[in-house]
Amino acid sequence: FDDLLSLPPAEWLVKGIIRRNESSFIFAEPACYKTFIVLDLALSVATGTPFLGHFPVNRKGKVFYVLSEGLNTASHRILAWSQERGIPVPGGDSFAISRALYD
Repeated sequence: FDDLLSLPPAEWLVKGIIRRNESSFIFAEPACYKTFIVLDLALSVATGTPFLGHFPVNRKGKVFYVLSEGLNTASHRILAWSQERGIPVPGGDSFAISRALYD
């Protein structure tokens, strides 16, 4: 317990939404735009732009996104986000995508 008490305070990656170096889960009823929300969060962190256009990203960071659904429409969603925000799709090691195993 003393080791836990000696840890530095948690740092918000996106204030009030997600902390740095922690895992988070989003779950809800089907067809309520979870994928769009998470994709916006991932791209916002990768580019350092406000999440949902409102919540500041405190620190731009590298994102590894595991695509577990919507394989055939992911590129359209990412391009639409880029066009709507007027921001180029992040590349290099700032935003990497891996698809989950299908079959």
